[in-house]
Amino acid sequence: MAVVGAAIAEALPPDKYLFNGPHYEVRDGVRYPDGFSDFFRALADISPPESYLALADGAWDKQILEALSYAIVDRAEVLPSVELTQEFKNARILSISESLLAVLASLAQNHASPEIAMHLAALTRDGPWLEWYDAIDDPISLSPAIPEDAVAGFAERINAKWERVEPIEPNTG
Repeated sequence: MAVVGAAIAEALPPDKYLFNGPHYEVRDGVRYPDGFSDFFRALADISPPESYLALADGAWDKQILEALSYAIVDRAEVLPSVELTQEFKNARILSISESLLAVLASLAQNHASPEIAMHLAALTRDGPWLEWYDAIDDPISLSPAIPEDAVAGFAERINAKWERVEPIEPNTG
């Protein structure tokens, strides 16, 4: 796996999403039939050390559960101070490794994306560095701390467009 950097996430309050602040937006790349598999393969290129993948609202069948059971970790143990948004309160947390991502890529070739997860997040102990709600329909949000060349390479591998987004704060005055 490529080493992007250790501390690439900023602590976010539990009601705040990456896409509400400055972030990279990756979109229009994950398409059937191979897009979800490509996503998991490319994730290795941008995953910092000691990262975890949160998979939420998937319809895991016996095959998926058995294939991924070795990588499931206790969130309270590995991410004790990370606040998760509501979508991830009951997510399965997996330790990211090349072997896990290869298994997920293989499973994605034989299962529709909702069978694996509707929402995905990648995190370190510092918080989320990737959020993807309503996969595969919505854009992927990446932390602005990820190097731009890593974002570009990731987007290229999944055939996606990307841009840095700087949301405008609403005028409250």
